[in-house]
Amino acid sequence: MSMKTLKCIDCGREGLSPQAKRCPNERCKSEHPFGMICTICGQISSSSRGTFLGREYKWVHHTCYSQLKREVKREQAASTYRCRHCGERVLHTVTTDPEGISHPVFPEACPKCGHPVFAPLNTCKRCGLSLIEGNGVCNSYTVSSGGRYPSMHTVIEHLHVYCSAQKAEQEAAAINRYETQQASKTEQVTPASKVEGSGCLFVLAGFMANLLLLITLVISLFWLIFFSPYG
Repeated sequence: MSMKTLKCIDCGREGLSPQAKRCPNERCKSEHPFGMICTICGQISSSSRGTFLGREYKWVHHTCYSQLKREVKREQAASTYRCRHCGERVLHTVTTDPEGISHPVFPEACPKCGHPVFAPLNTCKRCGLSLIEGNGVCNSYTVSSGGRYPSMHTVIEHLHVYCSAQKAEQEAAAINRYETQQASKTEQVTPASKVEGSGCLFVLAGFMANLLLLITLVISLFWLIFFSPYG
């Protein structure tokens, strides 16, 4: 009985069980033998090519991580958050954590009118990092709760510009794969259907010709018996 086996993405060893939690190769011992899925771009790669980040401990490629850091820094520098009471622009400072990700820090109150400043931060739905209100991309869509008594509610999704672009690219690739698969299935089914349809028409035509010949013979015989002057 043959069972499905996989290959370790780190060392290339074959014959691993799909349920393997660690590569059995003594020189490898990878804890993620089948790779990790990047939270940002959605591609599968060796765990050594990425890192975990954020409070949600999401795994990302080093390349996506570097691009994201530049994007976050640029968005924070361009922030134009203003006091909700007087409209004064409230400047913020930036701190960098051990992972190299910068985080905005706002003052407790507006420097002009003293109105409390509530940290205008959102969380990026894709990477889990902080996002200043008004920056990045905000998507909203309506979903059904399901169940016996379904109800509709609106979901708001905040994303960094880079994370949003990667999500759109991944979704477009998924749609293209689906359309390609459907087109392939259509090409496989259509020829067989045409052949089967042609065969049915051919059989039907032959049957009708034989039936017409039989009717003609019966009529001729009937005429010879009852109406022929030689009968």
